[in-house]
Amino acid sequence: MGKDSRKAEIFCPLCGKVTLVIRRPVFEGLKKVGEKLVCSVCRTEFTEDEEVEFVERQAPKVFSEEDGVRLCLHCAHYVVNPFTQRCMLHMKEVEATDTCPDFVRRKEKRKEEKPEGSDALRKLLGQGEDAGSPEES
Repeated sequence: MGKDSRKAEIFCPLCGKVTLVIRRPVFEGLKKVGEKLVCSVCRTEFTEDEEVEFVERQAPKVFSEEDGVRLCLHCAHYVVNPFTQRCMLHMKEVEATDTCPDFVRRKEKRKEEKPEGSDALRKLLGQGEDAGSPEES
């Protein structure tokens, strides 16, 4: 059962249906020694030693690659403040995961590198490198 131990659907040979599996622990005293697999339709019990045919299912695709890019979160008209999220083109409240036919990609902000010693607040308060040191006073 090794690699299939967490799959949830089986083909039950008794009822002939693809069903969900119920996993029930098997105990010896207070120690868990294994699991029983139970068909959720006909309640047939399988032990770990029996071969159970697990069903492979592909996860459904909810969004295409294009949909994920067209989210309001990435739009130039999307504005967030502490109380609401708004589309400034349509002037209405939106969610970050909404989509719109009038989508315009927001320009990515580049992180500007801060030159050494250019802290504007320190300069404004006179605490920058060009301010006098305490030894001079």
